[in-house]
Amino acid sequence: MFNKVTIRKIISFTFIVLTVSLLFLLSGCVTPIDNNPKDEDVTVRFIVDGAVVKSETISFRSDATAPENPTKENHIFVGWDKSFTDVRSNLDVHAVFKPIEYTITKTDNVKVTVVRDNKTIVLNSGDSVTRGETITVSVVLAENQVFETLLINDESYENNVSLEVYENLTIVGKIKDQGDLTNKELLEQDIRQIGTYLGEQSSDFTLPTQGANGSNISWSVLSGESIVLEGNQAIVDRPIGADETVVLIAHFELEGETEDVEIVVIVLKKTETEKFATELFISEYGEGMVGNNKYIEIFNGTGSPVNLKDYEVRLYDNGKTSPGNTFVFGDILLPHGGVYVIYNSGSSTEIVNRLPNGFAKDSTVTYFNGNDAIAFYKNDTLIDVIGIIGNDPSTAWTGVDAVGKNLSTMNQTLIRYESIISPNPTFTPSEWVTLGTDVFTNVGEHDFTYIELTPEQIVQADLMQLTLVSQTVSNLTLPTIGLKGSTITWESLNTEYITHSGVVTRGEETVTVTLIATVTYSEVSETKEFLVKVLAKSSTPVMEYYAEAEGYVGQALEDALRKIITETHTTKITYKNLNGYFDETDYDPNNPHIMLLFYTRLNAADHGWNKEHVWPDSKGGGTAENDLHHIRPTVSTVNSQRGNYTIGVVTSGRKEIVYSGINTGNYYGGGRFEPADEIKGDVARIIFYCATRYANLDITSSGVAILETLLEWNMMDAPDEYEINRNEAIYRIQGNRNPFIDNPEFANLIWG
Repeated sequence: MFNKVTIRKIISFTFIVLTVSLLFLLSGCVTPIDNNPKDEDVTVRFIVDGAVVKSETISFRSDATAPENPTKENHIFVGWDKSFTDVRSNLDVHAVFKPIEYTITKTDNVKVTVVRDNKTIVLNSGDSVTRGETITVSVVLAENQVFETLLINDESYENNVSLEVYENLTIVGKIKDQGDLTNKELLEQDIRQIGTYLGEQSSDFTLPTQGANGSNISWSVLSGESIVLEGNQAIVDRPIGADETVVLIAHFELEGETEDVEIVVIVLKKTETEKFATELFISEYGEGMVGNNKYIEIFNGTGSPVNLKDYEVRLYDNGKTSPGNTFVFGDILLPHGGVYVIYNSGSSTEIVNRLPNGFAKDSTVTYFNGNDAIAFYKNDTLIDVIGIIGNDPSTAWTGVDAVGKNLSTMNQTLIRYESIISPNPTFTPSEWVTLGTDVFTNVGEHDFTYIELTPEQIVQADLMQLTLVSQTVSNLTLPTIGLKGSTITWESLNTEYITHSGVVTRGEETVTVTLIATVTYSEVSETKEFLVKVLAKSSTPVMEYYAEAEGYVGQALEDALRKIITETHTTKITYKNLNGYFDETDYDPNNPHIMLLFYTRLNAADHGWNKEHVWPDSKGGGTAENDLHHIRPTVSTVNSQRGNYTIGVVTSGRKEIVYSGINTGNYYGGGRFEPADEIKGDVARIIFYCATRYANLDITSSGVAILETLLEWNMMDAPDEYEINRNEAIYRIQGNRNPFIDNPEFANLIWG
């Protein structure tokens, strides 16, 4: 038994133990001493899209002051990702944004699509799109239905329209049954079918007397002297000296409804020697990179109008011997010089807005890919074709086109060479000219040389088309035959640096050489001068570096270069450490203490910047994420507007990127990004390097760029001192070089 004294001792001891334990527990709630001593200041940086917008040094455990709420195009600022009160260590605080989104509400007969990551997505009613995204809207018509109007937020549009979204949209497709049309509406349909332009005429032709809906059509001449009408027969008397524009009046009448329409005809002037096409033929083929931008164009250059009722186009997909889809033209009169375009119903407005009135129709025959055959028939006889019926080339039909470029039917626009006057039942690439990817500027027209050119005209034409690079570090490819067939000879006024055949020898100093081209056809000759700057030679024995690639072309050359630049890429830098090298690689040739930012060439010291991939991560560029040849310091806001767009010439929705009131010369729009002229070649050679160094990166299939455009930029914008110095610096740091800076001609030898 315990006595009272013992009990008091036990209680006292227990109290002491509990007190000590409680103090120990309480001590655990005290903030531990930070690595940063209390008597030192701390720095808080506020970062927006990779750029530091404010840096503030404050006392330990005090509060930082945020800058004004940042803005970002098509986004809402949500807040900062960390607290910056009671700051106890150096801290980076990042701005958080979320995209501005709008809702699409639509009727069931409306199709809305958007392109994301090179895929076309069909949107349902209630789906959201990001502010600034481009959608394509069309009314889907069932059998015996006709389009009335497309209402977007109560504003009326024609069918098939593309627009950028900046608000919630309510879209209504209004249609009518064919049988419910009034006589006036039927009359308007007939007027649209005839159109307002009958093309170029050089011989007598027949005018239609009845519309598809039964309207009666009578004709008269409003102005012009080259056409006399005898009923519905147009008698043509071709003018001398110049073409004449003749305006006809078509008087439409249907059960009491009448309307007069002015219709234009171009009557071609008389010439001493001329020739016409022997038959209709396919004049243009288009398959876009993204979406459903696909079409086939038929041209009439026969000298007379041709009724299309005997013709049809058939699609043979994936090597089949029976057509999957067929387009029958019907009773339509195609004038001489006119074209008829068969297009995909999902085509962009860039195509739709160029369609010829009355001579265009959407059809499933355009559901083709690059490996399918498109055949043009007359009375069940094959007269013209793209591809080979019954064969499947896997991805595309290929070859060499009329001007010596590589031809492919995958994601390309092809036009028939201007001197072709007959269809061909055997696909012949040399009868075509490659325009490039997503180039739709020729839709609805075709240039056809049915007038024989004089020797003087041939020389002038070839002289105008003759171009040459303004500066070089490698041998020049000097053309010897003009596009019209002339002969071209060259003379160098300083053969020490450029020989008459284009062999280049670089010296210690940069030298400008005059080259004279003489263009000759028959007995006619004219000359044209070019100034070409031969840049000073590199301090590195460049040709020795590429010795193992000597003599190769095409894939063999690419493989040889890949082996060289991979094996010599001996130093790999971590991504986070790349920033420490840009002062050495991206300096201003006129002041080595200034680091220049890519895309803008602004002084990095004066602007927020970040390191960025030229080949976007989203298109596979992450493979090369720590390669200095590929990573550039850029103004972050400019790079964000560059996004992951395909690199190429912007042909629609062209917008210049403006930064801090500075016009940067870079453009975007229509899913493309076009760099400023002075860095077009730089961008091309970076892309060429990545595609060569990293075997899994393919320029065309990745959608990163338009290959044909890169090849043009590579020759147009030769390496300058800034780019050459950068290549030398990276060679010292990483151990490997960019072959296309040392010798831009490598690109033509591989892909040209």
